[in-house]
Amino acid sequence: MVEMSLVQYPARGSRITSNQVKPSPAAQGCLHAKGNRMSSRLYPEDQKRVDAYLNQPENRVERKPFNVWLLLGVILGSVICMGLLARMLASLVLV
Repeated sequence: MVEMSLVQYPARGSRITSNQVKPSPAAQGCLHAKGNRMSSRLYPEDQKRVDAYLNQPENRVERKPFNVWLLLGVILGSVICMGLLARMLASLVLV
């Protein structure tokens, strides 16, 4: 007989934090010692060279956080502009 356990879901409206999420047994082997990254397939001296390269000022890029509203605005603006352009071209052709 298969033993089943009940899953406890968080209360409605509450957020799940990263320390509440437990990786599956299959994923346990893929986690880094820190618990959040895959282990490197490079030799330690090669990994040090890669880290040193990425930490150089000319290779470091500061990025703003992703803004979904800006993306939505750009997509919506593009669709509206293309629609207006299509109507304008249709009016020139049909005249």
